[in-house]
Amino acid sequence: QAPVQMHGFMTLGADDRYILVTSRLELKAGVLFDSQQDDRSIARYDRDNGTWDVLELASPSYATLGPDGRLYVANVHHKTVSVVDLETFKEVDVVRVGEENWAVAEGIGPKSVSFSPDGTKFVTADYEGMSVTVFDVTAEGLSNKRVIPFEGAPKSAVFSPEGNELWVVVYSLTNDETRASLVSRGGLESMGEWYHGPQPADEANNAYRDTKMFVLDGKTLDELASFESERAMIAPRFSPSEPNSVYVTTSAGSVYSIDRASLKITGEAVVGHVGLPVVCGNLAL
Repeated sequence: QAPVQMHGFMTLGADDRYILVTSRLELKAGVLFDSQQDDRSIARYDRDNGTWDVLELASPSYATLGPDGRLYVANVHHKTVSVVDLETFKEVDVVRVGEENWAVAEGIGPKSVSFSPDGTKFVTADYEGMSVTVFDVTAEGLSNKRVIPFEGAPKSAVFSPEGNELWVVVYSLTNDETRASLVSRGGLESMGEWYHGPQPADEANNAYRDTKMFVLDGKTLDELASFESERAMIAPRFSPSEPNSVYVTTSAGSVYSIDRASLKITGEAVVGHVGLPVVCGNLAL
């Protein structure tokens, strides 16, 4: 009913009765406006009745369907996750992610939300919170919040299909002096001070930011391994037909293939227009 940039799209329910659309940016006269000022809604389409229902949340971006049949929606500008009952399409809970005091004063996040394969863990990549938050999933909801700090901005956090690993993409800080300033000044006012190049919102000029992939133990959450990439990675996806392979989109408009055993990049494929960065690229397998 209104021109928007769709941020997420998924079918929901046991019979795929519903289609969910989340949008972060509203299109007005050819100009994109941030959802902090404009569109703050998610929409559910009922395929049986052909009707739309709209729910306003704080600042919805990515969403995922939980093992309890409820929606878990990242409020990217408010450091929270909204829990939404799918049948009533009402917000039933709001959960804070990360630490209370973030390194960046006006920091944004979470940037991604996902569950472990067995549905017992829920994880968020807190981005400017410089952390990943892991919750236990119980019948009552999310509990036992554990915040794992990183020296950088976690873009995504995804469990492996077996649930024994947690893969985290982290955008790097610039140098030791910048890290030290985080402590001495008690936080940064601007992201531009601790990234390479221009402001990170300028994805086209930041497609080659230093990025590191961390592999954590799925149970203890201890670091098992890590490797760096010359392109800004976005989110890993695990192939059901190739258990030893991982595929990762990059902000440089390409997809990496990675060998899980050696953590070596084994190939790269350019997608879309050659040289066109992917602003919020994603990948389905």
